[in-house]
Amino acid sequence: MRPGITGARAGLYGVPDNAGAGLFITRCMAKGTGGYFLLDSGRAAYRLRRSRDDDEMVQLYMDAFEDPRHDE
Repeated sequence: MRPGITGARAGLYGVPDNAGAGLFITRCMAKGTGGYFLLDSGRAAYRLRRSRDDDEMVQLYMDAFEDPRHDE
């Protein structure tokens, strides 16, 4: 869920095997819109909880595990 791992690669239009927005951008979009984000794979899972206060300033974290609103 770090930037540049699962998203589009460098270049004007990416490359033919472009992976899309990626997990980092998807997680940031969910947090920015007040939504949930859940990633479940095998024996591991990550959940980003919704914000309780609509007036709260959205703070994005490069490392998903530093976000205080996450559960593992």
